[in-house]
Amino acid sequence: MGSNETEEILNLNGYSQVRNACILIPAILGYDAFILLDDDEVVLDEDFLDKAVAHLRETFQGEKIAAKAGVYIQPHGTPFFKGREAWWRFFFNSRKAMNETFRIIESGERIVDAPFAFGGNMVLSSDLIEQGICFDPNIARGEDIDFLVNVKCEGYSFVLDTALKILHLPPKSHNPDWLKIRQDASRFLYMKCKLEELKHLSLKCPVSPDDLRPYPGAFLDWTLKVRISLTNLLLSLNYLSRLKIRDAIEALSSIQLIFKNHHGVVFSYFLFKERWKQITKRLAECKELKSILLEKNISRKE
Repeated sequence: MGSNETEEILNLNGYSQVRNACILIPAILGYDAFILLDDDEVVLDEDFLDKAVAHLRETFQGEKIAAKAGVYIQPHGTPFFKGREAWWRFFFNSRKAMNETFRIIESGERIVDAPFAFGGNMVLSSDLIEQGICFDPNIARGEDIDFLVNVKCEGYSFVLDTALKILHLPPKSHNPDWLKIRQDASRFLYMKCKLEELKHLSLKCPVSPDDLRPYPGAFLDWTLKVRISLTNLLLSLNYLSRLKIRDAIEALSSIQLIFKNHHGVVFSYFLFKERWKQITKRLAECKELKSILLEKNISRKE
């Protein structure tokens, strides 16, 4: 594998690439489990680490638990989003769908099947690294739920641990509404195409939009393109009513996303997956690199 190809795989140009880098170092060091936490979160539970690794590699619904997602507690003290969405989001009300999904947290069961995952509160077993399962660098946002699909379609169980909670303190977003909708549209269109292509492969455990309902499954079926078109049209009218002409044009231009060709996304991911598997194995076998990482880890503890 040449240096250019290595640089292409080992870069930090997106959310997926950063998360892959986060699991690469502990994989090189030979750890059995990896815990992913973001920098806008606070761990309040003294037993968090014990809870994080609990039930990992056990059997759930006939499959080995290879990954777990935890729960985000919002600043107001619950996992649920407060407030109503804007009227122009009527056809793209992701907050409502997410709140409906979050109700499984109140099921009374600690371990439940996960239709969603938060990348900032996630636990992975080294089994996934050995199989080359990784975050897909071709999806710009929503890499955590896309990763959940990558895990499940390989025949592993990805569960939600309702006891694994962290306080989420996200910074205020300054992105315009048209950009937020465009980013959501792009991620859902990508995942929709990925699920459709996976359906035609001989997989151990195919994943469908129905398996991911209410969120994100509601945005991965045949209604997605209609939702994107109507939402951007309504958003454009909202901008026009406030004389924000440029923003209105940006909203309308997002509709063209529904015509973008995403075909071949599964092939692209599996190609990256195989290269990722090779390079992680090669780096794990490098004794000098492992020694350097261990020395840095020891010096930090001191």
